[in-house]
Amino acid sequence: MDRVAKTPTATGSGLDSHRESKLNRNLIALFLLGAVTACAHADWKLVATGGPDVRYESGICYDSSRGVTVMFGGSNFGGLLNDTWEWNGTQWTQTATTGPVPGPRSMAYFAYDSDRKVTLMYGGYGSGINGAMNAETWEYIGTKWTQMNVQGPSGRQGGGMAYDPIHHVMVLFGGSVARDGSGIVNQTWTWNGTQWTLASTTGPSARYNFSMAYDSMRQRVVLFGGSDANQNELGDTWEWNGAQWIQTSDQDILPRAEFGIVYDSSMNRTVMFGGLIGSESGPTLAGMETWDGNTWRSVQTQQSGVPAMRNPGLSYDSKRDRIVMFGGEKSNGNYDFVNTTWEWVPEPVPLTLHLPSLVGGKQGVGTVVLTGPAGADGTVVNFSCTKGSVTVTSFIRIPAGQSQGTFTYQAPKSLSAVSTVQVTATVNNASAVGILRIIG
Repeated sequence: MDRVAKTPTATGSGLDSHRESKLNRNLIALFLLGAVTACAHADWKLVATGGPDVRYESGICYDSSRGVTVMFGGSNFGGLLNDTWEWNGTQWTQTATTGPVPGPRSMAYFAYDSDRKVTLMYGGYGSGINGAMNAETWEYIGTKWTQMNVQGPSGRQGGGMAYDPIHHVMVLFGGSVARDGSGIVNQTWTWNGTQWTLASTTGPSARYNFSMAYDSMRQRVVLFGGSDANQNELGDTWEWNGAQWIQTSDQDILPRAEFGIVYDSSMNRTVMFGGLIGSESGPTLAGMETWDGNTWRSVQTQQSGVPAMRNPGLSYDSKRDRIVMFGGEKSNGNYDFVNTTWEWVPEPVPLTLHLPSLVGGKQGVGTVVLTGPAGADGTVVNFSCTKGSVTVTSFIRIPAGQSQGTFTYQAPKSLSAVSTVQVTATVNNASAVGILRIIG
C-alpha cells in the first residue's frame, strides 16, 4: 500500500498542547453551531453496499448530460486502482474496461465539463511512497478514455478542480508535487478544452488535501481548507471569480482536510462532509456544513448512522436532487476502507390535503400530496385533527418514488349539525392543513 506513515488515533492525542487547545475550542464551536442549525427534511440514506471495491481518494463527479455519477481509481489496502464506474441512482456499473485506460492512481484532479460533455482527469500519484506524480490529462465520454497530448502543470496530486461554465474553463488549484506533501503549490491553472494556462500564482496559500466546487447561483468557484506543508489543517474560505481569488471568510469554522465538497443547486449551498482534523494523526469527522457565500452552517442530520469519513467521493446528482457519497476511510489510520454508497436525500414535505366531505357515522378517504417523491426508505406522514370525536389514521408511509398517499377518517353519528374539523399532515416539523366538512 503506497501511503505516508502515520500514527493511527481517534482522539488527536498526538497534538501539541497549543494545537490541541485550538482544536478543542473549534470542536466546542462546531457543537454549538450544530445545536442551533438543522436540516429537518433531509438525511443520509444507505442505498448500496456493493459494486466497486473498497477505496478512498478516488476521483468522482456527476455527468449531467447522461445523468450518472462517474468514479475512477483511488486506493485501498491492496494498492492503487484504475477502474471506471458509473452510478445511475440504482446500481454501479463498471465501464471502459477495454481500450486505452489511465494507469492506477489516487488523489487525481477530477471534474465534469458541462459544455463539452466530458469528464476531465488530471494528475494524481502512481506507485511508490513519494513517486510517480502524473502530469497526464485525460477525458472520459462514457464509453472510453482519451489521453490529451498537451503540456500543462507539472505532475501533482491532492489539489482541487471545478468547472466554471460562465468562463468555459476548468479551474485547477494547488496540490503537491511530491507524495509526502513536501512540494505544495499555490498555482491556479485553467483548461479550455485544448490547452492549459497558468492563470494566477496569488490568492490562497499553498496547500493540498482539499476540494473545490462551483457555486452556479453566485458564479464562483469555492475553496475551503486543506493541509499546509507541515500537515496542519487550514480553515479559510476562498472564491475564484474568473480572474482572481478573494478570501471570503475567516470565521471560527473547524479547520480540516481530506473532506468531500459539492454544490447542491436545490439548497443553493456548497456542501462539505467529513474530513480529517487536528493534523495528520487526528480524528475524522461525520459533520456536514453548508456555505451560502457569507456563512458556514452546521447541518444537524437525523439518526442515519452515517459514519465519520476521510477522503470520501462526493458528487451532486442534479437530476435526482441527491448528494452521492461513495467509499472513504472511516477512522484515520486503521485502513477500514468502505464501499458503501450513501445519498443525502431531501425529505419531501406535505403540500396539500384533499378531504372530501363526510356524513356523520361514515368513513372517508383523504389524499395527502408531498412536494416531491418519497426517498429510498419512504416518507412517514403523521395525521392529527382538532376534534377528539373524529378519528384519523395516525400515520402512513408513502413508498419510495411516490408523491402522494391516502388515509382514512371517520366521524360519529352524534355530529348532527354541519361542522368543520381541521386536519393536519406532518413530516418532521413541516405540515399542511386541510378543512374537513362534516354533514350531520
